[in-house]
Amino acid sequence: MTITLVAAHDPNLVIGKDGGLPWRYPEDLKHFKRTTIDGTIIMGRGVFEELNEIPLPGRKNIVLSTTQTYPNVETHTSLEEALKSS
Repeated sequence: MTITLVAAHDPNLVIGKDGGLPWRYPEDLKHFKRTTIDGTIIMGRGVFEELNEIPLPGRKNIVLSTTQTYPNVETHTSLEEALKSS
């Protein structure tokens, strides 16, 4: 199994602001899509809720949460479970 981690931060190591990204770079979003399309994406509950609980198209969506389940995505309580399912 190949695992690719996609992460980004600004020069101050900030990864999010007010529930979203602290920047807007179209090329960044294109890279994310190219990297994740036709694959599996594992995200935390907070990220999924920021996406208005809408699964990203063209990917198997897995949400990590110990308290919630959501329609149209797999939900797992641990990264180990999510990786086994991916």
